[in-house]
Amino acid sequence: MSENLLVELFTEELPPQALRRLGEAFGHGLLSSLAKAQLTAVDVKAVRIFATPRRLAVLIPDVLAQAADRAESKKLMPAKVAFAQDGSPAAALVKRLQKENAAANQLERKTEGNAEYVFLNQTIAGVTLAAGLQLALDDTLAKLPVPKVMSYQLDDGATTVHFVRPAHGLVALHGSAIVPVHALGLDAGRITHGHRFQGVQDISVAAADAYEEAL
Repeated sequence: MSENLLVELFTEELPPQALRRLGEAFGHGLLSSLAKAQLTAVDVKAVRIFATPRRLAVLIPDVLAQAADRAESKKLMPAKVAFAQDGSPAAALVKRLQKENAAANQLERKTEGNAEYVFLNQTIAGVTLAAGLQLALDDTLAKLPVPKVMSYQLDDGATTVHFVRPAHGLVALHGSAIVPVHALGLDAGRITHGHRFQGVQDISVAAADAYEEAL
């Protein structure tokens, strides 16, 4: 089942001259990583990017809760190494199967050129959105075109974070459900923030599609 995905990082004032690049890198980076995980197949033109002096956000349509399972065939070793003369599994094959957490009934012998090889056929479970988005966040934040990184401590007084500006909020909503990810010492929720002087301080976002209206 697919839903629209909203991710917002709420920060202190970002450098104005870098704001557009940061917003595009944030949105496009998350989309690219989610696409690699086969959690979405939308075109970049369908993505909405929000970037203001205190927030980077992206709305990505049609994101899956879990990618589809996929079949994978992996070449393990030559058959003459994998099996003894009587056809029983050799120690090398037994050890490899233990490493792969696989069974002998998942093996297939195929000829390539003049040699016969043993392949392991497996069904790989599709990545969940929580796992895929976590990797996407980690990778995207690490690659943001940050002009200058600063260091600051979290409220615990012990954890040091490195980012362009201190971050104070993380929103991650798949439809109306919170995606349990974390970044920069923050756990994702549905609370964003308005203008510190002119608006409502805490704003609860009911669902990804309600983000813009709520702000």
